[in-house]
Amino acid sequence: MDGYGGSILEQWPRILWAIESSPFPHKVIIDAGAGFGKAAVLLYEYLNVKPDAIHAIDANEAARCHSMTPYPYRSTVRVDIRSPHTRWEMADTVLMADVIEHLPWADGMQLLKSIPGQIVVSTPVHALQASNEGVPKLEQHVSEWTLLDFNATGRLERHWLWTGGVESQAQHIVLLRPLAAGRGPG
Repeated sequence: MDGYGGSILEQWPRILWAIESSPFPHKVIIDAGAGFGKAAVLLYEYLNVKPDAIHAIDANEAARCHSMTPYPYRSTVRVDIRSPHTRWEMADTVLMADVIEHLPWADGMQLLKSIPGQIVVSTPVHALQASNEGVPKLEQHVSEWTLLDFNATGRLERHWLWTGGVESQAQHIVLLRPLAAGRGPG
């Protein structure tokens, strides 16, 4: 690993659990910030209820060249997730694994409030402590998120704090319910 552009592998069982245990469907998933394609492989391999399709979007050309193959994604698009042309409505689930901290806070909040389907987010608790020196612009951490921020979306369904035994690597893992869904369990 080059120090950026990836997520902590040990958090993935909790991310998969967030999707699998959700009371909302995950038949069609958009992997926002798909990177090298790790999420799609893990989703297809480990979810008990397999998605019908996973679509990838990523603004980073360097990462795209590795994940933009016919398998495991149904389609792939190179686009900034803030683009008004992103077709979020095509999916019932959007996965943002270690993505939201790369957006300015206001842009991220607007995005979380506008995507129609459920959203599963993972983000470092201490994202701004990461060094941005020498890191490409798209990979820099520019915002930090708290449980209160996710609650402010009006969509918080569940929250887990994953520490993996190392406080410096603590991650929020969050399930945000779909816009049309009422208040769900817990």
